[in-house]
Amino acid sequence: MIDVRRFRRGDPEYFEEVLRSHGHTVLAVAEAFGKDSDHAEDLFQETWSHVFEKRRSYRGTGSFDGWLHRIATRVCIGDYRDRKDRLEAIGRMRVENHREVLGVVPMDPLSAAERRDLHGRLHRAMARLSRREHEAITLRIFEGMSTDEVADRMRISQATVRSIVRHGIARLRNVMEDMGDELPGYRPSH
Repeated sequence: MIDVRRFRRGDPEYFEEVLRSHGHTVLAVAEAFGKDSDHAEDLFQETWSHVFEKRRSYRGTGSFDGWLHRIATRVCIGDYRDRKDRLEAIGRMRVENHREVLGVVPMDPLSAAERRDLHGRLHRAMARLSRREHEAITLRIFEGMSTDEVADRMRISQATVRSIVRHGIARLRNVMEDMGDELPGYRPSH
């Protein structure tokens, strides 16, 4: 039985006790989703971090293990989606015959070597964007999702998606300029 008051207050000693007595629930989920034992340990730690952050939302009604299981599952599914999205984006960025790079319409056709070089520079620059900018640009530009689809996926408004993409591309342009590169010919489509 959980002492809801102590748990919600964040009492460190009690939280350790809860972790020892209910850690198996989180560990089972983390091991099911983890790529390996190190990844499962990371998921375990991240889940307990979320549990601590959300401790005030636990009302003491229903099963505590059920509440833990839901948080662990959300953390693990979020991690899985992030990894999957990153891998898919990297794969798309490596495709030589990609029609456009961030809406770039080159004035002259790029050779395969030039395209590979541009993709590499773009990939390095994308890594410097915030997670939200990276996700919005990847979904909107690389995956070709509509603003509405991106808004649903990111759980934000369409106006916020447009703003994040606009600011992200401006930041991407600055990052590439700082790297000594340019983002040639970007023409936003509305």
